[in-house]
Amino acid sequence: MRWRDRARQWLRADLTAWGQVLDGNPAARERARKTLTHWQGDPDLAGLCELAELNKLSTDERTDCIALWDEVGGVLKHTNEIK
Repeated sequence: MRWRDRARQWLRADLTAWGQVLDGNPAARERARKTLTHWQGDPDLAGLCELAELNKLSTDERTDCIALWDEVGGVLKHTNEIK
């Protein structure tokens, strides 16, 4: 559980950094899009996003994981909306 908490902290910190560099930076948008899409399919992150793994977690931890991936989806959506 401690390592999953740490992983979510690191991912959120990276996600925040990506969110801050997106506007007005087409190269950063493309890198963010590639990185975040990679996260969504990365087998190393399966314990934080795959339903079978999430069902093994406490309700609070599962809720936090789901919120994290919703945040990732929001930033990805933003990368596609920026002109």
